Amino acid sequence: GETGELLDLDRRRAAAGELEAQSASEGFWEDADAAEATLRTLAEHRAVLEQAARWEAAVEDAKAAADLEEAELVEEASAALASLDGELDAWELRSLMGGAHDSCGAVLTLTAGAGGVDAQDWAEMLLRMYRRWAEGHPSGYRVTLTERTEGEEAGIKSAALTIDGPYAYGHLKAERGAAAA
Repeated sequence: GETGELLDLDRRRAAAGELEAQSASEGFWEDADAAEATLRTLAEHRAVLEQAARWEAAVEDAKAAADLEEAELVEEASAALASLDGELDAWELRSLMGGAHDSCGAVLTLTAGAGGVDAQDWAEMLLRMYRRWAEGHPSGYRVTLTERTEGEEAGIKSAALTIDGPYAYGHLKAERGAAAA
């Protein structure tokens, strides 16, 4: 169907099969980094295939409910389709993240720069904001404060967060503050 073509499901099925065969081969773990990269790619293909199957099942269920014309079933189908709409929006956003590192985690560095106490206070507010965003993200990002230098009176001079999870870098790569000239 149209979804299968859009997601390139045939190519993904073939690639997943090849990667599964590779992962079962003798000597697969001799190069641990390559093995982990292979398994990550396999997991990405499987996730897309499973997601497509869920979407197709939801649409088929909605069609069946509409055919039966029972109010309760149609209401359930409408709710399922509304949920599906949100999932498709999220998928669309991820599909725009096709950069080499977009699917990876991220390291976020904040520096107060020039501006004294006000800039340091603002940098601390940004640190809290990014930390809360990452901790509350639907992908369940794992957040680690890896560096923090306190300001002289208030706030922070600098800080670094490691944000681990799918597409953390893709979501954050456009976050750039003003650089001192």
